[in-house]
Amino acid sequence: MNLKTAIVLLLAAVAAAGCANKGKPVEGPKSAFGCPMGMNSGSSMDALVAAKVTTAGNVSDVKVTEMRCRLQGDLLRIDFSLANASSDVRRVSYRFEWIDEAGFKAWDDEAWKPVMLYEKSSQTLTNMAPTRKAADFRLVLLDQDKERK
Repeated sequence: MNLKTAIVLLLAAVAAAGCANKGKPVEGPKSAFGCPMGMNSGSSMDALVAAKVTTAGNVSDVKVTEMRCRLQGDLLRIDFSLANASSDVRRVSYRFEWIDEAGFKAWDDEAWKPVMLYEKSSQTLTNMAPTRKAADFRLVLLDQDKERK
């Protein structure tokens, strides 16, 4: 084989390897967008949000629209987007409940973190697990606008 043919074949192999798996990342079983799903096998963003987000009371007009997870070092990192559908400024708070591999609490309750969402806007927030024992989570939203009807 001459040198030109070898170079062409090498470049073709490199290009093919670089193009492999450029689409959706490979996810393990029972996960969606990098987040553990437990018994839920749905891989849609709506199924993930429904499985991971709860509210403390009524939180109207504010919804989690996206959520993604990954391991960063040994810690679970969660990125999530909150959207305000209202034409008013909304104040909400959030916190995470961290769960270990056995389904038990992996960390004490976190403090509520306040967020101000301007009218018809969204904001992406990032949070890291406080311990390596955290293998799963629940995101809890709380409405801070007490006078709101």
